[in-house]
Amino acid sequence: MFTKRFRICSVLGFPIYLDLSWFAIAILISWSLATGYFPQQLEGLTNTTYWTMGVVGALGLFASILAH
Repeated sequence: MFTKRFRICSVLGFPIYLDLSWFAIAILISWSLATGYFPQQLEGLTNTTYWTMGVVGALGLFASILAH
């Protein structure tokens, strides 16, 4: 999508890059989880809690992608 990427580390000699498109995708996933999924599944929590859960969910998704 975007061409700008940043090298964040190297694992066993393989470079790991972070593309700018990941930030856009992370924002969309966090927003979707925080405003749609979590409020529907877990009613009665604060917006801050939903947003925290959304960000943690997006980070978990990206960590699982990186692990593969």
